[in-house]
Amino acid sequence: MVNHDPSAFQRILEIYKLILSESATFDEYTKYSEELDQLYIEVGSKEPSEEDSLILEDIKVLHERIIQLIMLEKEKLSQEIVMFEKRKRMTQDYGKLSNNYDVGAFFVDFKK
Repeated sequence: MVNHDPSAFQRILEIYKLILSESATFDEYTKYSEELDQLYIEVGSKEPSEEDSLILEDIKVLHERIIQLIMLEKEKLSQEIVMFEKRKRMTQDYGKLSNNYDVGAFFVDFKK
């Protein structure tokens, strides 16, 4: 009837739990991505048993949590990039202004 390694579903579940229990970042996910790809290929070509279907429900829930965490991380990184670009522009503008007032070792009173 069902002709596949039943541990493949269990292994996917274990990996997802590991990812979520550790740092829960995209980097953590990438550690296991190749193994997950192989496991998904293995289970994708087979008909799941009733036991596997129960495990698949848990896998789906954990998969959605991982996706949410990755999307949050992506959003945070996007915000950091925007802030970095703003700081970069401010630094460049400040550098342009300070070059305009470079008068050597003399004190210049700009109030007059």
